[in-house]
Parts: sequence; structure tokens; C-alpha cells
Amino acid sequence: MSIADVNTAQDGQDGTVASPDGPRASRPKRRTFTLEYKMRILEQYESAPTPQERNALLRREGLYSAYITEWRRERDRTAAGPVPERKPGRPGKSRAAARAA
Repeated sequence: MSIADVNTAQDGQDGTVASPDGPRASRPKRRTFTLEYKMRILEQYESAPTPQERNALLRREGLYSAYITEWRRERDRTAAGPVPERKPGRPGKSRAAARAA
């Protein structure tokens, strides 16, 4: 929570701290990628014969090489069995933490 959010809440405008039209409404949203997109990019990346072509693919798609590493790990994990896609955001509380609260 920022100071602007605190000031907005203290002014008593609408009772919510993070309103959709607040000071951060115009900030860009985090990108998300579908599983099909990830696998298609991995296939193109791995089939590129030279490092220059691989780098060109990353630049064209606006991706970092760390995505490729992460997506390879994800692909290898899913080869053993289906794993549900993670939702963006913070993970929920564990059962032990929920019981303690």
C-alpha cells in the first residue's frame, strides 16, 4: 500500500483503499502467456539453427531468455503428468497457516 492509497482511504472517499480508478489505474498489467503460446515459442526457439536466430525470435516476441528456461522446466514437469496452470498473484494460505489464524 502506498502513501497515496492511505491518504485516499483516510479522506473517506469510498471506503476502499485500492479503487480501480486510483493512482495506479494506468499502470501496465503483467503479461500472461497461454500454454499453447509457450510451447509454440519453445519449439521455434529450439528449432532455430543459430544463436542469432534464437535471439531474433526473442526480440521479435519481446521475451527474455529466462522465460525460455522457465518454460522448459515447466514442459519437463508436465511430461510426467498434467499440472494445472498457475494463477497470477500471491498464493493462498496453506492449511496450517489458515488453522493458526
